Amino acid sequence: MSQSDSALPPNERIELRRLISIGWGLCATYLWLAVLSQWFSWHSPQAGRPVWVFLTLMTMAFVLHLWALKTAIGLKRNRTALRWIILFGLGYRLLFLPSHPIQEIDIYRYMWDGLVTADGQNPYRFSPRDILRADAQECGPEIGELVRIRDSSDAITTTLSRVHFAHLTTIYPPVSQAVFAAAATATPLRTYVEVRRLVTKFFIVLFDQLAMFGLLALLQHFRKPTGWLICYAWSPLVLKEFANSGHLDAIAVGLTVWSVVFWSRALRQRSAILLSAAAVLLGLGIGAKLSPAVAVPVIAVSVLRHFGFRQFAVSGALVTVVSAVTLWPMLATKTERPAGKSSSASVFDAVTLTDINGPPLPTDFEEVTTSADTERTVQPPGAPVSSKNRDAAPEAPSERSQQVTGEGLSAFMGSWKMNDLLFLIVNENLTPGSTAWFSIPPDTAKRLFVLPVAEWTNQSEEAAAFRVSRAITAVIHMLITAWLASAAWRANLRQLPGLVFLSMAWFWLLLPTLNPWYWIWAMPLLPFARLRSWLFMSGCVTIYYSRFWFQNTWGAQLIPGTTYDGRAFFNFVVVWLEYVPLFIVLYMEHRRRSTRRKGSESARL
Repeated sequence: MSQSDSALPPNERIELRRLISIGWGLCATYLWLAVLSQWFSWHSPQAGRPVWVFLTLMTMAFVLHLWALKTAIGLKRNRTALRWIILFGLGYRLLFLPSHPIQEIDIYRYMWDGLVTADGQNPYRFSPRDILRADAQECGPEIGELVRIRDSSDAITTTLSRVHFAHLTTIYPPVSQAVFAAAATATPLRTYVEVRRLVTKFFIVLFDQLAMFGLLALLQHFRKPTGWLICYAWSPLVLKEFANSGHLDAIAVGLTVWSVVFWSRALRQRSAILLSAAAVLLGLGIGAKLSPAVAVPVIAVSVLRHFGFRQFAVSGALVTVVSAVTLWPMLATKTERPAGKSSSASVFDAVTLTDINGPPLPTDFEEVTTSADTERTVQPPGAPVSSKNRDAAPEAPSERSQQVTGEGLSAFMGSWKMNDLLFLIVNENLTPGSTAWFSIPPDTAKRLFVLPVAEWTNQSEEAAAFRVSRAITAVIHMLITAWLASAAWRANLRQLPGLVFLSMAWFWLLLPTLNPWYWIWAMPLLPFARLRSWLFMSGCVTIYYSRFWFQNTWGAQLIPGTTYDGRAFFNFVVVWLEYVPLFIVLYMEHRRRSTRRKGSESARL
């Protein structure tokens, strides 16, 4: 501590020392996690990975994180505390950058997409599997350029072979593709896979840090304790998903947070220039990941109220034009099959590489390709998987797979289900033949509701149930959004970021795919939420990673005392333990606040 801190009151000096001590404790925990990541490297067997050690360390880190947050908030706007918060936040990210991604391998697709985009090619046209299988001597000119990239070095071929769900084209929007391309351009062509992965994570973490400093700007703008920065800067979930796993969501999060910063300042200063900057950043955020679009209604209503229709129209046009221009390359590209013959001798997909190099395949790949062990049947293209194995999603690439190359975004939007609860309840109560314990209506009643949709769309009953479930949850979210937009019309400036947080949080909760890193969409605005119980969500969602243990340990075997195998037990039991306690705490806090508010109103009367 500096000399100026000696002038602090004794209790603040004690709290500052405690905060620094917790920071070092978190540093040790994160270092332990970074070292542990070696057991999650590409070549480590799935069955032997220390998932429960990882979950234990994440739980320890989450408890320390909450303790640090409580301590830092008590220090108000102490400058020394803020410096330590920022230094530790940056240091934690440096610890995780060289680590192996823990149970997530999306980054290999980012690396491949970046190479394709940096070369001036279209990453949305062909799937990685098509490129892996293409014969360099007989392929058409369109895919020939991609084959040239594939064969430019062994490391790039290896990178391409590690792409998950390689039969699907990429789903990542163009702004994110530009970041991937920048990382690919900054990396020597013949470098090791690990170095290319490190550089890609570095570029992603830059946007993560952008979000961190954006939150700091918001806290200072609204004169909230800067200790709230720990909510994001020291979060175990944020560090694991961005600095360790390298998920691209950091790009959209960073852009969106700064859009909220400029929007908040524009409303207070009545500045059209700041509002235009906010609109451009929000459009870029949508161009990086579609999720920021859910914040538009709350922001639009507030602009209409404070600026009037003219500026509302101008800023709305800016968001629309920027997002449309940035998304156009993805939306306008039609998926193609490669021209020319496909040689089986030239196949470099995951199956072949497994035989040569022995890397483990992703869990859901093994579930699909070992159909003799799991008694799995192949679903029609675009149809959801069965209730029992609902988290397997679309099939992974395989010589045995009957699925053809498809558009990644369509497959994701039309069939992906994983780690959900609210959507799960709706879907399983509409799906005929569901084995979920909470599926109440008989199959005859379900078919009365689903069969007309199945006949109209020419899909299976299960696929139709998925579509109907998406429609129902979409209507629920629209109603919530309408309520939040009406609240934004009446809200003061300090309440608006909290309404944006709620729009993101409820959108996430109603999705059929609740990947833990998706929760980070809302996390930078969590300090502005009225209910502090939302803080526990980032700790609860890490339970998601236990699904790997259930799948690898139990597989298709029934768990004693239940009628479910490992996959179904996670889907129908564990996810309830993941979310329901939090919902109970949120409800209790809401009731307590409502009672307190009514008591205050009665006292004034």
